[in-house]
Amino acid sequence: MFKIINFSGDTIRLDDCGVSRSVTDACRRSGTAVEGIVALKDAVSLVCSENCDAQIRHEYRFTALGRVSYEDICAILRCRYDNEFRTVGVFPLADGYWSLTEKILTGKQ
Repeated sequence: MFKIINFSGDTIRLDDCGVSRSVTDACRRSGTAVEGIVALKDAVSLVCSENCDAQIRHEYRFTALGRVSYEDICAILRCRYDNEFRTVGVFPLADGYWSLTEKILTGKQ
C-alpha cells in the first residue's frame, strides 16, 4: 500500500498535537508507516508505505524547532534519538524548521 497525507503549514502550526495524532491514527488504520516528507512552500506531504511488521506501531510527533542553526538541529535530533525517537525528517515552514519523529512501540498498544 502507498499513501500520501497532505497538511498545510498553518494546520501543523495551529495544532501540531492534533496533526501528530491524525498521522499516527491514519498509519495504524491503514497498516502503513511514514517513509518520507516533501515540503514545498508552506505545505507538507507525508509519503507512507506498507508496514511489514504488524506488531510494530509507530507514534508520530511534529515539533517546532524554530529558526535554528544546523548545529542546533543536529543536537536536538541527537537528544531525541537518545530518548528513542527516530527522525523521519526535518523541513522548513514559514516560521522556521520543524521535525517529524517517530517512536516505535511494540505489541498492541
